[in-house]
Amino acid sequence: MQIDIDRIALTRVLKSRLAGYASINDNTARYDDSKRIPAAVLLIIHYTDGYAKILLCKRSGRLRNHAGQISLPGGTFKPEDDGSLLDTALREAREEIGVDLSKDSILGSLEEVDTFSSNFTVKPFVAVLDSISSIKIDEKEVDYIIDAPLVGLLSNMSRDEEHGYREAYKFTYKGHIIWGATARILKQLRDILEDAIPLH
Repeated sequence: MQIDIDRIALTRVLKSRLAGYASINDNTARYDDSKRIPAAVLLIIHYTDGYAKILLCKRSGRLRNHAGQISLPGGTFKPEDDGSLLDTALREAREEIGVDLSKDSILGSLEEVDTFSSNFTVKPFVAVLDSISSIKIDEKEVDYIIDAPLVGLLSNMSRDEEHGYREAYKFTYKGHIIWGATARILKQLRDILEDAIPLH
């Protein structure tokens, strides 16, 4: 039996709790003394098949950074193209997987996370959609899409002993291991939904 949460209930919970992490309007890219590169991703939850699923990308093995890893659609802030980090997340989702969202579909954002194997600071934005009509991946950046059930994925969390980071976690789905910055973003989502959906 598929364990799930109603879309309206999920949207209500996220709207109330994402505000405690970061204001959606506070999404300007910051360059500081750490020389970290600002980036943004889009955490898309959708109900295309009648229950909540999260879109993940298997990154191309030909990419310079994080090749072959599981990620959320997103990328680097481009001052010439993006007025904000939210613009970055929306543009990258459109370019990488062909999903074109408006700013009105964004419920809020989670806390920024730093990548450890590269030099990015990543801001995650969250959207909940009724459905996704089509996906068209950019094969230069994405090998394929992993459409993982929200409850099943967030329930399958364990400590990450392999990558040597303190307090690190990983998620697994059908043999795929999601670790690093993407896992830390999913851990934030799990924490704010822990008492609202039946995680086990």
